[in-house]
Amino acid sequence: MARYLIPPTPPEDLPPPAPQPRDLNIPDEAFGARLAFNWLQPGEQLDPESRQQAATLNLTRASELQNQFLDRQRDILSTGPDAYLNTSGRDALLGADAAIARLDAARQEIFGQAANAAQRDLLSQALDDHRMVEHATVGDHVGRQMRAWRAATAAARLDQLRQQAALDYADPGAIDAYDRASESAASEHARMSGLRDGSDEAASALSKARSSIWRQAIEAALGRMDLKPAIALYERGEDRLEAADLDILVPMIDGARQYGVGIDYVGDLLPSHPQDLNELDAAHRAAIDRNAIDWPDDGSQRATNQHLIDVAFGQRKRDALKAGLDLVRDVSRWLDRSTSDGGPQIARPPLAIWTRLDPDQKREVDAVLARNALAGTADEGAGGDRNGDDRIRLAQSILPFLAKPPVVPEIPRGPGTRLPNEGPGAIRRFKEPVPNQSGKEGAKDIPSWAREEGIRPYIDETPAETATRAMNKHYGKGNWSKKTQRGDFQKLQKHYGRHFRTPKEVLPLDDGPFGFPGSDKVVSLPGAAAEG
Repeated sequence: MARYLIPPTPPEDLPPPAPQPRDLNIPDEAFGARLAFNWLQPGEQLDPESRQQAATLNLTRASELQNQFLDRQRDILSTGPDAYLNTSGRDALLGADAAIARLDAARQEIFGQAANAAQRDLLSQALDDHRMVEHATVGDHVGRQMRAWRAATAAARLDQLRQQAALDYADPGAIDAYDRASESAASEHARMSGLRDGSDEAASALSKARSSIWRQAIEAALGRMDLKPAIALYERGEDRLEAADLDILVPMIDGARQYGVGIDYVGDLLPSHPQDLNELDAAHRAAIDRNAIDWPDDGSQRATNQHLIDVAFGQRKRDALKAGLDLVRDVSRWLDRSTSDGGPQIARPPLAIWTRLDPDQKREVDAVLARNALAGTADEGAGGDRNGDDRIRLAQSILPFLAKPPVVPEIPRGPGTRLPNEGPGAIRRFKEPVPNQSGKEGAKDIPSWAREEGIRPYIDETPAETATRAMNKHYGKGNWSKKTQRGDFQKLQKHYGRHFRTPKEVLPLDDGPFGFPGSDKVVSLPGAAAEG
Protein backbone atom coordinates (compact mmCIF):
# COMPACT_ATOMS: atom_id res chain seq x y z
CA MET A 1 0.00 0.00 0.00
CA ALA A 2 2.89 2.36 0.86
CA ARG A 3 4.31 2.20 -2.65
CA TYR A 4 1.20 3.87 -4.04
CA LEU A 5 1.37 6.62 -1.43
CA ILE A 6 5.15 7.40 -1.67
CA PRO A 7 6.65 8.51 -5.07
CA PRO A 8 9.43 6.30 -6.43
CA THR A 9 12.94 7.47 -5.57
CA PRO A 10 15.99 6.89 -7.73
CA PRO A 11 18.33 4.32 -6.22
CA GLU A 12 21.15 6.82 -5.93
CA ASP A 13 18.94 9.05 -3.82
CA LEU A 14 17.88 6.26 -1.49
CA PRO A 15 19.12 6.54 2.12
CA PRO A 16 21.35 3.85 3.48
CA PRO A 17 19.48 0.67 4.42
CA ALA A 18 17.94 0.61 7.88
CA PRO A 19 19.83 -1.35 10.48
CA GLN A 20 18.62 -4.89 11.07
CA PRO A 21 17.63 -6.12 14.53
CA ARG A 22 20.65 -8.30 14.69
CA ASP A 23 22.90 -5.27 13.96
CA LEU A 24 21.57 -3.73 17.16
CA ASN A 25 21.42 -6.97 19.19
CA ILE A 26 17.58 -6.73 19.33
CA PRO A 27 15.71 -10.09 19.48
CA ASP A 28 13.56 -10.77 16.46
CA GLU A 29 10.41 -11.17 18.60
CA ALA A 30 10.87 -7.78 20.23
CA PHE A 31 11.50 -6.02 16.94
CA GLY A 32 8.62 -7.80 15.24
CA ALA A 33 6.31 -6.72 18.07
CA ARG A 34 6.52 -3.20 16.74
CA LEU A 35 4.40 -4.28 13.81
CA ALA A 36 2.01 -6.20 16.06
CA PHE A 37 1.24 -3.09 18.08
CA ASN A 38 1.27 -0.75 15.07
CA TRP A 39 4.51 0.95 16.00
CA LEU A 40 6.05 1.02 12.48
CA GLN A 41 6.56 4.35 10.93
CA PRO A 42 5.21 5.10 7.45
CA GLY A 43 7.41 3.48 4.83
CA GLU A 44 9.28 1.40 7.40
CA GLN A 45 9.80 -2.19 6.20
CA LEU A 46 10.61 -5.41 8.00
CA ASP A 47 12.56 -8.29 6.71
CA PRO A 48 10.73 -11.61 6.05
CA GLU A 49 11.76 -13.16 9.36
CA SER A 50 10.49 -10.17 11.31
CA ARG A 51 7.22 -10.27 9.37
CA GLN A 52 6.78 -13.92 10.32
CA GLN A 53 7.34 -12.99 13.95
CA ALA A 54 4.86 -10.13 13.59
CA ALA A 55 2.20 -12.51 12.19
CA THR A 56 2.69 -14.80 15.19
CA LEU A 57 2.34 -11.91 17.58
CA ASN A 58 -0.81 -10.68 15.81
CA LEU A 59 -2.35 -14.13 16.26
CA THR A 60 -1.31 -14.17 19.92
CA ARG A 61 -2.80 -10.73 20.53
CA ALA A 62 -6.06 -11.74 18.83
CA SER A 63 -6.23 -14.85 21.01
CA GLU A 64 -5.58 -12.78 24.12
CA LEU A 65 -8.43 -10.42 23.23
CA GLN A 66 -10.67 -13.40 22.51
CA ASN A 67 -9.90 -14.77 25.99
CA GLN A 68 -10.89 -11.45 27.50
CA PHE A 69 -14.18 -11.57 25.61
CA LEU A 70 -14.81 -15.13 26.81
CA ASP A 71 -14.38 -13.92 30.42
CA ARG A 72 -16.95 -11.20 29.79
CA GLN A 73 -19.28 -13.63 28.04
CA ARG A 74 -19.09 -16.10 30.93
CA ASP A 75 -19.84 -13.34 33.43
CA ILE A 76 -22.88 -12.16 31.44
CA LEU A 77 -24.31 -15.61 30.82
CA SER A 78 -23.28 -17.85 33.71
CA THR A 79 -21.21 -16.57 36.62
CA GLY A 80 -22.07 -12.93 37.22
CA PRO A 81 -24.43 -11.73 39.96
CA ASP A 82 -27.14 -11.17 37.34
CA ALA A 83 -26.14 -14.00 34.97
CA TYR A 84 -28.78 -14.54 32.33
CA LEU A 85 -28.74 -18.34 32.40
CA ASN A 86 -29.63 -18.22 36.10
CA THR A 87 -32.95 -16.55 35.34
CA SER A 88 -36.06 -18.68 35.01
CA GLY A 89 -39.63 -18.57 33.78
CA ARG A 90 -41.00 -15.18 32.79
CA ASP A 91 -37.76 -13.38 33.79
CA ALA A 92 -35.79 -15.44 31.27
CA LEU A 93 -38.11 -14.48 28.43
CA LEU A 94 -38.06 -10.79 29.31
CA GLY A 95 -34.29 -10.69 29.88
CA ALA A 96 -33.13 -12.28 26.57
CA ASP A 97 -32.80 -9.03 24.59
CA ALA A 98 -30.89 -7.32 27.41
CA ALA A 99 -28.43 -10.23 27.60
CA ILE A 100 -27.78 -10.13 23.82
CA ALA A 101 -27.24 -6.35 24.00
CA ARG A 102 -24.71 -6.74 26.83
CA LEU A 103 -22.82 -9.37 24.83
CA ASP A 104 -22.73 -7.14 21.74
CA ALA A 105 -21.43 -4.22 23.81
CA ALA A 106 -18.68 -6.40 25.28
CA ARG A 107 -17.82 -7.62 21.76
CA GLN A 108 -17.45 -4.06 20.43
CA GLU A 109 -15.31 -3.02 23.40
CA ILE A 110 -12.93 -5.96 22.91
CA PHE A 111 -12.82 -5.48 19.14
CA GLY A 112 -11.79 -1.84 19.62
CA GLN A 113 -8.64 -2.96 21.42
CA ALA A 114 -7.21 -4.61 18.26
CA ALA A 115 -4.05 -2.71 17.12
CA ASN A 116 -4.10 -3.34 13.38
CA ALA A 117 -6.05 -4.78 10.50
CA ALA A 118 -4.48 -8.21 10.86
CA GLN A 119 -5.61 -8.49 14.48
CA ARG A 120 -9.06 -7.16 13.59
CA ASP A 121 -9.43 -9.73 10.81
CA LEU A 122 -8.48 -12.56 13.16
CA LEU A 123 -10.62 -11.29 16.04
CA SER A 124 -13.64 -10.49 13.89
CA GLN A 125 -13.99 -14.07 12.69
CA ALA A 126 -13.67 -15.49 16.23
CA LEU A 127 -16.17 -13.02 17.71
CA ASP A 128 -18.67 -13.74 14.90
CA ASP A 129 -18.43 -17.45 15.73
CA HIS A 130 -19.11 -16.67 19.40
CA ARG A 131 -22.12 -14.56 18.43
CA MET A 132 -23.70 -17.57 16.74
CA VAL A 133 -23.14 -19.73 19.83
CA GLU A 134 -24.55 -17.01 22.10
CA HIS A 135 -27.75 -16.69 20.11
CA ALA A 136 -28.21 -20.46 20.17
CA THR A 137 -27.56 -20.60 23.93
CA VAL A 138 -29.95 -17.75 24.73
CA GLY A 139 -32.58 -19.18 22.38
CA ASP A 140 -32.39 -22.62 24.00
CA HIS A 141 -32.72 -21.06 27.45
CA VAL A 142 -35.73 -19.04 26.37
CA GLY A 143 -37.41 -22.17 24.97
CA ARG A 144 -36.80 -24.22 28.13
CA GLN A 145 -37.89 -21.45 30.48
CA MET A 146 -40.98 -20.70 28.44
CA ARG A 147 -42.07 -24.30 28.98
CA ALA A 148 -41.16 -24.06 32.66
CA TRP A 149 -43.14 -20.83 32.95
CA ARG A 150 -46.19 -22.38 31.38
CA ALA A 151 -45.84 -25.48 33.56
CA ALA A 152 -45.53 -23.36 36.72
CA THR A 153 -48.56 -21.31 35.72
CA ALA A 154 -50.60 -24.48 35.16
CA ALA A 155 -49.44 -25.88 38.53
CA ALA A 156 -50.43 -22.63 40.24
CA ARG A 157 -53.85 -22.86 38.60
CA LEU A 158 -54.29 -26.38 39.99
CA ASP A 159 -53.28 -25.15 43.43
CA GLN A 160 -55.86 -22.37 43.19
CA LEU A 161 -58.55 -24.92 42.38
CA ARG A 162 -57.52 -27.10 45.34
CA GLN A 163 -57.61 -24.15 47.73
CA GLN A 164 -61.06 -23.12 46.52
CA ALA A 165 -62.29 -26.71 46.81
CA ALA A 166 -61.20 -26.71 50.46
CA LEU A 167 -63.31 -23.59 51.05
CA ASP A 168 -66.39 -24.78 49.14
CA TYR A 169 -66.51 -28.39 50.37
CA ALA A 170 -70.14 -27.98 51.42
CA ASP A 171 -71.16 -27.42 47.76
CA PRO A 172 -70.73 -30.70 45.82
CA GLY A 173 -71.68 -28.95 42.56
CA ALA A 174 -68.77 -26.53 42.99
CA ILE A 175 -66.37 -29.42 43.57
CA ASP A 176 -67.60 -31.02 40.33
CA ALA A 177 -66.89 -27.73 38.53
CA TYR A 178 -63.38 -27.51 39.98
CA ASP A 179 -62.82 -31.12 38.89
CA ARG A 180 -63.69 -30.23 35.28
CA ALA A 181 -61.60 -27.04 35.40
CA SER A 182 -58.58 -29.01 36.55
CA GLU A 183 -58.48 -31.00 33.30
CA SER A 184 -57.17 -28.17 31.11
CA ALA A 185 -54.62 -27.04 33.70
CA ALA A 186 -53.41 -30.62 34.27
CA SER A 187 -53.14 -31.23 30.50
CA GLU A 188 -51.11 -28.05 30.03
CA HIS A 189 -48.82 -28.99 32.91
CA ALA A 190 -48.28 -32.50 31.50
CA ARG A 191 -47.56 -31.13 28.01
CA MET A 192 -45.05 -28.56 29.29
CA SER A 193 -43.42 -31.27 31.42
CA GLY A 194 -42.62 -33.24 28.25
CA LEU A 195 -45.46 -35.77 28.36
CA ARG A 196 -47.02 -36.61 25.02
CA ASP A 197 -50.75 -35.96 24.64
CA GLY A 198 -52.71 -39.18 24.95
CA SER A 199 -49.86 -41.09 26.57
CA ASP A 200 -50.39 -43.21 29.68
CA GLU A 201 -48.19 -40.84 31.65
CA ALA A 202 -50.28 -37.82 30.64
CA ALA A 203 -53.51 -39.65 31.49
CA SER A 204 -52.10 -40.59 34.91
CA ALA A 205 -51.12 -36.98 35.61
CA LEU A 206 -54.63 -35.82 34.69
CA SER A 207 -56.23 -38.44 36.96
CA LYS A 208 -54.01 -37.45 39.89
CA ALA A 209 -54.89 -33.78 39.45
CA ARG A 210 -58.64 -34.50 39.49
CA SER A 211 -58.25 -36.77 42.52
CA SER A 212 -56.39 -34.05 44.40
CA ILE A 213 -59.37 -31.70 44.06
CA TRP A 214 -61.70 -34.18 45.80
CA ARG A 215 -59.17 -35.16 48.43
CA GLN A 216 -58.51 -31.53 49.34
CA ALA A 217 -62.24 -30.83 49.78
CA ILE A 218 -62.83 -34.02 51.82
CA GLU A 219 -59.86 -33.39 54.11
CA ALA A 220 -60.99 -29.80 54.67
CA ALA A 221 -64.43 -31.03 55.77
CA LEU A 222 -62.91 -33.67 58.06
CA GLY A 223 -60.50 -31.13 59.51
CA ARG A 224 -63.48 -29.02 60.60
CA MET A 225 -65.29 -32.15 61.88
CA ASP A 226 -68.05 -31.44 59.34
CA LEU A 227 -68.67 -35.13 58.94
CA LYS A 228 -71.80 -35.32 56.80
CA PRO A 229 -70.44 -33.16 53.93
CA ALA A 230 -67.15 -35.09 54.09
CA ILE A 231 -68.92 -38.44 53.76
CA ALA A 232 -71.21 -37.12 51.01
CA LEU A 233 -68.23 -35.82 49.00
CA TYR A 234 -66.39 -39.11 49.41
CA GLU A 235 -69.36 -41.11 48.15
CA ARG A 236 -69.80 -38.71 45.22
CA GLY A 237 -66.17 -38.64 44.13
CA GLU A 238 -64.98 -42.10 45.15
CA ASP A 239 -64.63 -43.26 41.52
CA ARG A 240 -62.42 -40.24 40.76
CA LEU A 241 -60.02 -40.75 43.64
CA GLU A 242 -56.61 -42.30 42.98
CA ALA A 243 -55.57 -45.42 44.88
CA ALA A 244 -52.97 -43.47 46.87
CA ASP A 245 -55.59 -40.94 47.96
CA LEU A 246 -58.06 -43.71 48.79
CA ASP A 247 -55.50 -45.36 51.06
CA ILE A 248 -55.41 -42.16 53.11
CA LEU A 249 -59.08 -41.24 53.01
CA VAL A 250 -60.78 -44.62 53.59
CA PRO A 251 -59.68 -44.97 57.26
CA MET A 252 -60.62 -41.34 57.89
CA ILE A 253 -64.06 -41.76 56.35
CA ASP A 254 -64.62 -44.97 58.33
CA GLY A 255 -63.75 -43.06 61.49
CA ALA A 256 -66.06 -40.22 60.48
CA ARG A 257 -68.93 -42.63 59.93
CA GLN A 258 -68.30 -44.25 63.29
CA TYR A 259 -68.16 -40.86 64.99
CA GLY A 260 -71.39 -39.78 63.28
CA VAL A 261 -73.15 -42.93 64.44
CA GLY A 262 -71.91 -42.24 67.96
CA ILE A 263 -73.15 -38.65 67.92
CA ASP A 264 -76.62 -39.72 66.82
CA TYR A 265 -76.65 -42.57 69.32
CA VAL A 266 -75.56 -40.45 72.29
CA GLY A 267 -78.00 -37.70 71.34
CA ASP A 268 -80.86 -40.07 72.06
CA LEU A 269 -79.44 -40.92 75.49
CA LEU A 270 -79.20 -37.38 76.85
CA PRO A 271 -82.02 -36.25 79.15
CA SER A 272 -84.16 -33.31 78.14
CA HIS A 273 -83.80 -31.49 81.50
CA PRO A 274 -80.08 -31.04 82.15
CA GLN A 275 -80.35 -28.85 85.27
CA ASP A 276 -80.91 -31.68 87.76
CA LEU A 277 -77.52 -33.09 88.74
CA ASN A 278 -78.94 -36.23 90.30
CA GLU A 279 -80.93 -36.93 87.17
CA LEU A 280 -77.84 -36.39 85.03
CA ASP A 281 -75.80 -38.74 87.20
CA ALA A 282 -78.42 -41.46 86.92
CA ALA A 283 -78.77 -40.89 83.17
CA HIS A 284 -74.99 -41.16 82.80
CA ARG A 285 -75.00 -44.56 84.50
CA ALA A 286 -77.92 -45.70 82.34
CA ALA A 287 -76.18 -44.55 79.14
CA ILE A 288 -73.03 -46.51 80.03
CA ASP A 289 -75.11 -49.63 80.64
CA ARG A 290 -77.10 -49.14 77.45
CA ASN A 291 -73.95 -48.70 75.35
CA ALA A 292 -72.49 -51.97 76.63
CA ILE A 293 -75.73 -53.80 75.82
CA ASP A 294 -76.33 -52.25 72.40
CA TRP A 295 -72.79 -52.76 71.03
CA PRO A 296 -71.55 -56.06 72.50
CA ASP A 297 -69.61 -57.16 69.40
CA ASP A 298 -68.20 -53.84 68.13
CA GLY A 299 -65.50 -52.72 70.53
CA SER A 300 -64.42 -49.81 68.37
CA GLN A 301 -67.90 -48.30 68.08
CA ARG A 302 -68.52 -48.98 71.75
CA ALA A 303 -65.35 -47.13 72.73
CA THR A 304 -66.28 -44.18 70.50
CA ASN A 305 -69.76 -44.09 72.03
CA GLN A 306 -68.27 -44.25 75.53
CA HIS A 307 -66.03 -41.28 74.77
CA LEU A 308 -68.97 -39.26 73.47
CA ILE A 309 -71.16 -40.28 76.41
CA ASP A 310 -68.54 -39.18 78.95
CA VAL A 311 -67.90 -35.88 77.15
CA ALA A 312 -71.60 -35.08 76.64
CA PHE A 313 -72.61 -35.84 80.21
CA GLY A 314 -69.50 -34.14 81.56
CA GLN A 315 -70.47 -30.96 79.72
CA ARG A 316 -74.08 -31.23 80.87
CA LYS A 317 -72.97 -31.70 84.48
CA ARG A 318 -70.55 -28.80 84.22
CA ASP A 319 -73.31 -26.56 82.86
CA ALA A 320 -75.74 -27.78 85.51
CA LEU A 321 -73.18 -27.18 88.25
CA LYS A 322 -72.55 -23.67 86.98
CA ALA A 323 -76.29 -23.01 86.78
CA GLY A 324 -76.67 -24.27 90.36
CA LEU A 325 -73.83 -22.03 91.57
CA ASP A 326 -75.38 -19.07 89.79
CA LEU A 327 -78.75 -19.85 91.38
CA VAL A 328 -77.22 -20.13 94.87
CA ARG A 329 -75.48 -16.80 94.32
CA ASP A 330 -78.66 -15.08 93.12
CA VAL A 331 -80.79 -16.47 95.96
CA SER A 332 -78.15 -15.60 98.58
CA ARG A 333 -77.82 -12.05 97.29
CA TRP A 334 -81.59 -11.62 97.39
CA LEU A 335 -81.89 -12.97 100.91
CA ASP A 336 -79.03 -10.74 102.08
CA ARG A 337 -80.82 -7.60 100.90
CA SER A 338 -82.45 -5.47 103.56
CA THR A 339 -85.94 -4.05 103.39
CA SER A 340 -86.60 -0.32 103.15
CA ASP A 341 -86.80 -0.07 106.93
CA GLY A 342 -83.47 -1.87 107.41
CA GLY A 343 -84.94 -5.19 108.39
CA PRO A 344 -84.09 -8.63 106.88
CA GLN A 345 -85.51 -9.72 103.55
CA ILE A 346 -89.05 -11.04 103.76
CA ALA A 347 -90.16 -10.93 100.08
CA ARG A 348 -89.78 -13.77 97.61
CA PRO A 349 -87.07 -13.41 94.94
CA PRO A 350 -88.04 -11.99 91.51
CA LEU A 351 -89.72 -14.41 89.12
CA ALA A 352 -86.53 -14.77 87.06
CA ILE A 353 -85.00 -16.44 90.14
CA TRP A 354 -88.11 -17.96 91.71
CA THR A 355 -89.12 -19.96 88.62
CA ARG A 356 -85.71 -21.66 88.53
CA LEU A 357 -86.31 -23.26 91.95
CA ASP A 358 -88.04 -26.60 92.36
CA PRO A 359 -90.86 -27.03 94.93
CA ASP A 360 -88.56 -28.19 97.74
CA GLN A 361 -86.19 -25.30 97.15
CA LYS A 362 -89.09 -22.85 97.14
CA ARG A 363 -90.24 -24.22 100.50
CA GLU A 364 -86.70 -23.74 101.86
CA VAL A 365 -86.67 -20.11 100.68
CA ASP A 366 -90.12 -19.48 102.15
CA ALA A 367 -88.95 -20.96 105.47
CA VAL A 368 -85.97 -18.59 105.54
CA LEU A 369 -88.22 -15.63 104.72
CA ALA A 370 -90.69 -16.64 107.43
CA ARG A 371 -87.92 -16.75 110.03
CA ASN A 372 -86.66 -13.38 108.79
CA ALA A 373 -90.11 -12.00 109.50
CA LEU A 374 -89.71 -13.05 113.13
CA ALA A 375 -86.34 -11.26 113.48
CA GLY A 376 -86.00 -9.56 116.87
CA THR A 377 -88.54 -11.79 118.62
CA ALA A 378 -87.85 -14.28 121.37
CA ASP A 379 -88.03 -17.14 118.88
CA GLU A 380 -84.98 -15.82 117.11
CA GLY A 381 -83.03 -15.63 120.32
CA ALA A 382 -83.63 -19.29 120.94
CA GLY A 383 -82.00 -20.27 117.71
CA GLY A 384 -79.20 -17.78 117.23
CA ASP A 385 -77.38 -19.66 114.44
CA ARG A 386 -80.38 -21.03 112.58
CA ASN A 387 -80.01 -18.58 109.70
CA GLY A 388 -76.58 -19.98 108.80
CA ASP A 389 -77.91 -23.52 109.01
CA ASP A 390 -80.77 -22.53 106.73
CA ARG A 391 -78.34 -21.23 104.13
CA ILE A 392 -76.34 -24.46 104.19
CA ARG A 393 -79.47 -26.57 103.89
CA LEU A 394 -80.76 -24.37 101.05
CA ALA A 395 -77.46 -24.59 99.15
CA GLN A 396 -77.40 -28.37 99.49
CA SER A 397 -80.95 -28.63 98.24
CA ILE A 398 -79.96 -26.69 95.12
CA LEU A 399 -76.60 -28.47 94.64
CA PRO A 400 -77.00 -32.03 96.00
CA PHE A 401 -74.20 -33.03 93.65
CA LEU A 402 -71.72 -31.38 96.03
CA ALA A 403 -72.86 -33.36 99.04
CA LYS A 404 -72.44 -36.81 97.44
CA PRO A 405 -69.74 -37.54 94.85
CA PRO A 406 -70.83 -39.27 91.61
CA VAL A 407 -69.77 -42.82 90.92
CA VAL A 408 -69.60 -44.93 87.78
CA PRO A 409 -71.56 -48.19 87.82
CA GLU A 410 -69.92 -51.38 86.72
CA ILE A 411 -70.64 -52.28 83.11
CA PRO A 412 -72.69 -55.48 82.70
CA ARG A 413 -70.61 -58.33 81.35
CA GLY A 414 -73.43 -60.57 80.27
CA PRO A 415 -76.24 -62.59 81.83
CA GLY A 416 -75.26 -64.45 84.99
CA THR A 417 -71.64 -63.26 85.13
CA ARG A 418 -70.27 -61.25 88.05
CA LEU A 419 -67.18 -60.98 90.20
CA PRO A 420 -67.01 -62.74 93.59
CA ASN A 421 -68.83 -60.98 96.44
CA GLU A 422 -70.63 -58.83 93.91
CA GLY A 423 -74.38 -58.48 94.07
CA PRO A 424 -76.79 -57.32 91.39
CA GLY A 425 -76.56 -53.60 90.81
CA ALA A 426 -73.35 -53.27 92.82
CA ILE A 427 -71.53 -49.96 92.45
CA ARG A 428 -67.75 -50.03 91.83
CA ARG A 429 -65.40 -47.19 91.11
CA PHE A 430 -62.55 -47.19 88.65
CA LYS A 431 -58.96 -46.30 89.36
CA GLU A 432 -57.69 -43.23 87.53
CA PRO A 433 -54.70 -43.01 85.10
CA VAL A 434 -51.49 -41.50 86.45
CA PRO A 435 -50.98 -38.27 84.45
CA ASN A 436 -47.82 -37.21 82.59
CA GLN A 437 -46.29 -40.69 82.44
CA SER A 438 -43.90 -41.76 79.71
CA GLY A 439 -44.56 -44.97 77.84
CA LYS A 440 -41.89 -46.76 79.85
CA GLU A 441 -43.11 -45.45 83.21
CA GLY A 442 -46.68 -46.50 82.52
CA ALA A 443 -45.71 -49.80 80.79
CA LYS A 444 -47.97 -48.72 77.91
CA ASP A 445 -46.71 -51.36 75.47
CA ILE A 446 -49.84 -53.49 75.75
CA PRO A 447 -51.69 -55.52 73.10
CA SER A 448 -53.68 -53.38 70.68
CA TRP A 449 -56.91 -55.21 71.48
CA ALA A 450 -56.62 -54.24 75.13
CA ARG A 451 -56.03 -50.60 74.22
CA GLU A 452 -59.06 -50.62 71.92
CA GLU A 453 -61.39 -52.18 74.47
CA GLY A 454 -60.34 -49.63 77.09
CA ILE A 455 -60.48 -51.90 80.14
CA ARG A 456 -59.61 -50.11 83.41
CA PRO A 457 -58.99 -51.54 86.89
CA TYR A 458 -61.45 -51.05 89.73
CA ILE A 459 -60.21 -49.62 92.99
CA ASP A 460 -60.71 -52.99 94.72
CA GLU A 461 -58.82 -55.01 92.06
CA THR A 462 -55.19 -56.06 91.97
CA PRO A 463 -53.26 -55.68 88.68
CA ALA A 464 -53.34 -59.46 88.23
CA GLU A 465 -57.12 -59.54 88.65
CA THR A 466 -57.59 -56.78 86.10
CA ALA A 467 -55.27 -58.55 83.66
CA THR A 468 -57.23 -61.77 84.16
CA ARG A 469 -60.50 -59.97 83.53
CA ALA A 470 -59.10 -58.44 80.34
CA MET A 471 -57.82 -61.81 79.06
CA ASN A 472 -61.15 -63.49 79.84
CA LYS A 473 -62.95 -60.73 77.98
CA HIS A 474 -60.78 -61.06 74.88
CA TYR A 475 -60.11 -64.79 74.66
CA GLY A 476 -63.04 -66.15 76.64
CA LYS A 477 -62.79 -67.70 80.06
CA GLY A 478 -60.97 -71.04 79.89
CA ASN A 479 -59.65 -70.39 76.35
CA TRP A 480 -56.23 -69.13 77.42
CA SER A 481 -53.55 -69.85 79.97
CA LYS A 482 -50.72 -67.93 81.56
CA LYS A 483 -48.31 -70.34 79.93
CA THR A 484 -49.42 -69.87 76.31
CA GLN A 485 -50.33 -66.16 76.62
CA ARG A 486 -47.72 -65.31 79.19
CA GLY A 487 -46.38 -62.27 77.32
CA ASP A 488 -49.77 -60.53 76.98
CA PHE A 489 -50.71 -61.28 80.59
CA GLN A 490 -47.46 -59.89 82.01
CA LYS A 491 -47.69 -56.72 79.90
CA LEU A 492 -51.24 -56.09 81.07
CA GLN A 493 -50.43 -56.82 84.71
CA LYS A 494 -47.49 -54.41 84.63
CA HIS A 495 -49.56 -51.74 82.85
CA TYR A 496 -52.49 -51.91 85.27
CA GLY A 497 -50.11 -51.76 88.22
CA ARG A 498 -48.01 -48.81 87.03
CA HIS A 499 -50.39 -46.61 85.03
CA PHE A 500 -53.40 -46.50 87.37
CA ARG A 501 -53.88 -45.28 90.91
CA THR A 502 -56.69 -45.04 93.42
CA PRO A 503 -58.39 -41.64 93.08
CA LYS A 504 -58.18 -39.14 95.88
CA GLU A 505 -60.87 -39.35 98.54
CA VAL A 506 -63.97 -37.24 98.17
CA LEU A 507 -63.44 -33.82 99.69
CA PRO A 508 -65.01 -33.39 103.18
CA LEU A 509 -67.75 -30.89 103.84
CA ASP A 510 -66.33 -27.45 104.35
CA ASP A 511 -67.77 -23.97 104.32
CA GLY A 512 -66.81 -22.44 101.01
CA PRO A 513 -66.84 -18.79 99.85
CA PHE A 514 -70.52 -19.06 98.84
CA GLY A 515 -71.63 -20.15 102.30
CA PHE A 516 -72.41 -23.79 101.52
CA PRO A 517 -70.39 -26.98 102.02
CA GLY A 518 -67.67 -27.72 99.51
CA SER A 519 -68.36 -24.75 97.22
CA ASP A 520 -64.67 -23.80 97.16
CA LYS A 521 -63.61 -27.24 95.95
CA VAL A 522 -63.22 -28.54 92.44
CA VAL A 523 -65.57 -31.47 91.91
CA SER A 524 -64.36 -33.94 89.27
CA LEU A 525 -67.06 -35.25 86.97
CA PRO A 526 -67.23 -38.96 86.08
CA GLY A 527 -65.78 -39.72 82.71
CA ALA A 528 -64.23 -43.13 83.04
CA ALA A 529 -64.20 -45.26 79.94
CA ALA A 530 -66.27 -48.41 80.29
CA GLU A 531 -65.16 -51.94 79.71
CA GLY A 532 -65.64 -53.41 76.29
